[in-house]
Amino acid sequence: LGLDGSLVSTYHKWFPKWFRRCYGVEPPMVSRFEFDWTKCLEIAGQNPPPEGLREHVLVDEGQDMPRPFYAFLGAITRNMTVFADEYQALTETNSTVAEILAVTGITSTWSLETNYRNTRAINRVSGHFWTGVGSAPTQLTDSVQDGATPVLDHESDLNAVITRIVTFEQPRVNQQIGVLLPYAYLVKEFYNRLDNKTAN
Repeated sequence: LGLDGSLVSTYHKWFPKWFRRCYGVEPPMVSRFEFDWTKCLEIAGQNPPPEGLREHVLVDEGQDMPRPFYAFLGAITRNMTVFADEYQALTETNSTVAEILAVTGITSTWSLETNYRNTRAINRVSGHFWTGVGSAPTQLTDSVQDGATPVLDHESDLNAVITRIVTFEQPRVNQQIGVLLPYAYLVKEFYNRLDNKTAN
């Protein structure tokens, strides 16, 4: 977006820094990574931030932020924009879109109706895995080409899998190839086998 890098920060870096600038102390905590939002809101209620510290805040991956965080933002910001997909929540202290709207009072919402990540072929395949929970997969893509048809191969032998990956990679040396594994312990084994295979 061409934003100044100093304006972009993580949740755990931005909030304590802002709190120290405004109140001169660290924000109250209930654990190492969890803020005491009840006390934070009490402090902000008793001492509203000066206008110069009321920022325009843009939150990405908003579904992973706790609900009290939004209550606090509502008390200390000029305005906020939140990007969120509640079906991709990664934390236990997450918020649904409805909860974010209720806490913040945000009234204007937009839904992404076009898939900007995949070709139509990939979009159709991924749609087969939708369980019916959450938003249905978008049918529209911004891809003007259909792309290569996805292929599902099966190998019963690990050496055959490694050989297939190496064979697939050889004409694509300038591309990134992702290898998804079901268990963390397999990462090192695959890495070593692929490293040995490509070195020969």
